[in-house]
Amino acid sequence: MKAMQEIGPKVKQIQEKYKDKPEKSQQAVMELYKQHGVNPMAGCLPLLVQMPILIAFYQALLHFPYSNPEHAGFLWFVQNLSKPDPWVLPILAAATTFLQQKVTTTSNDPTQRTMLYVMPLFIGWMARSFPAGLALYWVVFNIAGTIQQIFINRMPVKVREEGLGK
Repeated sequence: MKAMQEIGPKVKQIQEKYKDKPEKSQQAVMELYKQHGVNPMAGCLPLLVQMPILIAFYQALLHFPYSNPEHAGFLWFVQNLSKPDPWVLPILAAATTFLQQKVTTTSNDPTQRTMLYVMPLFIGWMARSFPAGLALYWVVFNIAGTIQQIFINRMPVKVREEGLGK
């Protein structure tokens, strides 16, 4: 994602240069991606991997019979991981989603700015109706993703490229 942002100005130049020839523009942009080792679909891959896990986890939590109801809780604020938590986890899910997007997004695109505020509210609203265990999963992975993104953002470009085998 960082590499995509770094070559963004070059992509805009290509698009302006070939604005009357969309096929030529696409071909030149793909060549630029290949030259810099950038995959525009790489940002979607973690979400595609995570979706089956989320769906399976949701189903498991909905139908999990606790033999001892005292074991269904988490720390002091969640009484049952199979039941929705109306306040604590939805607020944490929204806050960690906002934080992760804030750390990840570096552009001033108005659409991304809107999503920076709308998406966390949507996630928080959804977390109110999902089992608390799913909201907890979301919070933990947002925190892990934010920490990972902070390390990636602080890493020099040259080190990242060496890690890619360049």
